[in-house]
Amino acid sequence: MKLSRFPSVHRFLGLVLVCGFFLATFSKTNAQTDEQLNSARKVAAAWLAQIDSGYYGPSYDAACSAMQQKVGGKDKWSLVLQTIRAPWGGVVTRKEVGHTFRPDGVEGLPGECMFITYNTSFKKLDQGIEAVALQWDGDSWRPAGYNAMAKPADSNSSNGSQPPPPSVPPQPLPQ
Repeated sequence: MKLSRFPSVHRFLGLVLVCGFFLATFSKTNAQTDEQLNSARKVAAAWLAQIDSGYYGPSYDAACSAMQQKVGGKDKWSLVLQTIRAPWGGVVTRKEVGHTFRPDGVEGLPGECMFITYNTSFKKLDQGIEAVALQWDGDSWRPAGYNAMAKPADSNSSNGSQPPPPSVPPQPLPQ
């Protein structure tokens, strides 16, 4: 199935995560405190573990209300994740390569936000990029978006410290 069946969900998640990719690539803004960054990393890791294990319903429940409203339900969220992740198989390795803290949020995601990007290899995709968006919800971080894409072939970063900026909203590989 293609994500085009859910254009508003795809546009929202794509916009949030394109902003995150862009900001993580070009911005040197860091989390205000190490504690805040570490807290965001823990939430992102736990959420990715749910997604990695196929627990899409609980990952939807953990997300912030802005994401839940845009996605429109657990069934749609599950279908989006299955469309993105199933063709690639399980995660083999994942390494954080960047993070960006946005105290004023981004379009479509108001308030304090954190974007964390990862270089990830999957069983059927050697070089992928994942992005997790998080939104501050009063006293903790809540997941606000996820996307993954094949790493562009022209990303010849010598140390892999920053993902390349996407030229278009990230799209899953064709099936």
